[in-house]
Amino acid sequence: MIRILALSNVPLSADTLHQKVGTEKVDRVTVYRSLDAFELAGVVQRHPLEKGRSLYALAATDHHHHHLVCRKCGKIERLSSCDTTAIEAAAKKRGFTQLTHVLEIYGLCPTCTHG
Repeated sequence: MIRILALSNVPLSADTLHQKVGTEKVDRVTVYRSLDAFELAGVVQRHPLEKGRSLYALAATDHHHHHLVCRKCGKIERLSSCDTTAIEAAAKKRGFTQLTHVLEIYGLCPTCTHG
């Protein structure tokens, strides 16, 4: 699974990973358990999506990032920056510590908007 994620340009769902590994080689439960273990070890980053689904990618070695997700076709694009300075300052002002966040931006891609 790690190799499949390393070769992918976009995060993948557990179902997609299951198909790429080979459904006859590994069952779906093993895929989910492995992804959970990889996430706990810091090897894989989980990207929560709307409606309870998640995508998985190798943990970024360059910097923290987020994605744009098309609601219609499912296209995913990586955002190269993450500026949550104002939001984190507001959280700190309210006494919150050890901050982290999850952020994905949803909309329609240009193809789906104009197609």
